[in-house]
Amino acid sequence: MTSPSNTTAGAMKQGLAEHQNYSTNEGKVPSKPEYIRAPSGYTPRFSNDKHHLIEIDVQDIADEDVMCGRANKGSAHPGNLEFLRVIKFHRRAYQEMGAQHGKKTRLRNFIVDKDFKGRFIGMDDEGIHYLLTEVKARTKVSQALREKSRSGQKM
Repeated sequence: MTSPSNTTAGAMKQGLAEHQNYSTNEGKVPSKPEYIRAPSGYTPRFSNDKHHLIEIDVQDIADEDVMCGRANKGSAHPGNLEFLRVIKFHRRAYQEMGAQHGKKTRLRNFIVDKDFKGRFIGMDDEGIHYLLTEVKARTKVSQALREKSRSGQKM
């Protein structure tokens, strides 16, 4: 992906700032998330908050992205396979940390920030693809590190 121009990035930040200004909605948080369309050619790694999600087109989903959802819809996607490889590599160390939550948090953050470069993409009930928030992506990584393999043995 090419780097966005300063004007594109500036427009995206301004658009996000406008959508995140709750004072225009009398301080109320929307019950359903609003979708913000990212300018063509520029998509950040995460949505900024759970009430304003960044919508992405299907053709903008890259091979390194993780398709999140139920029923293993994205299990054959290249990004999901790479994500599982990264998780498998770190799982034993994570599980050996036991109750050392600070170390577990640092490992989880390392995976999201440095070891895995893809984006985490969700799909709503209407088929709209969107970027997960950073908090949700970190939760997905923690959950994957805790899970056992399908055969019931630790990977």
